[in-house]
Amino acid sequence: MDLIPFLQNVVNGLLIGGVYALIGVGLTLI
Repeated sequence: MDLIPFLQNVVNGLLIGGVYALIGVGLTLI
C-alpha cells in the first residue's frame, strides 16, 4: 500500500471539511 496518495486524500478531505465547517459557522453567525 502506497501511503502518499492516501495522505493526499486525507489532507484533501480535511481541507474540504474545514471549508464546509467555516461556511456553516459563517452562515450560523449571520
